[in-house]
Amino acid sequence: MKKNLIWIALGAFLFPILVRGLWFYHGISTRPEIATPQYAALTIPPLPLETPVEEKDIKQVGGTVVVDSTHTNQFQPAEILSLKQAVENRGGKVEFLTDSSLLENQLKYASAYVVLSPSTAFTAGEINLVESFVGRGGRLVVFTDATRGMVFSDFFTGSTTVYPDTYAANPLLERFGITVNNDYLYDLQENEGNFRNVFFDEFGKLA
Repeated sequence: MKKNLIWIALGAFLFPILVRGLWFYHGISTRPEIATPQYAALTIPPLPLETPVEEKDIKQVGGTVVVDSTHTNQFQPAEILSLKQAVENRGGKVEFLTDSSLLENQLKYASAYVVLSPSTAFTAGEINLVESFVGRGGRLVVFTDATRGMVFSDFFTGSTTVYPDTYAANPLLERFGITVNNDYLYDLQENEGNFRNVFFDEFGKLA
């Protein structure tokens, strides 16, 4: 009698498991083969990059281009090698301003002053020097980039503050009636493989 009770208890335990298994079991699953791309055979078409045209009969004009490096400028010298090469091809040379106290001296013989993505503000004295430089025929070139601002994080709150390079560039440009926005120009038709890399071939003149 006791042995029969054990078998009944075992059957009561196993029966639900058996019913559940038969109800949900649909045989051995077979995973269909999924076609994957042949990555080794893939070829990526080249981007329509602009190829520099070899210049001929370059006019030798000489001069010195001073590139600012005293305002926490967000660039690497390697990024302006094409500019440096173009200046040298015309008999000029490129100098980097690494000490703000030498600005006045270097602008005395410079042909152009180039400011690339500054992050710290120009002082009133520096702006006056640049204004005088442009007034006597010097060229001022200022570049900003919406991707190269400074980001500061608050240690206690974790909040971040973005300081775009236009904050440092605009006080200098305002002396010449110019301001720039911390934004992009887009050209989806003619570009250098990136919609933000737009081409310019016509420039206006300041009055």
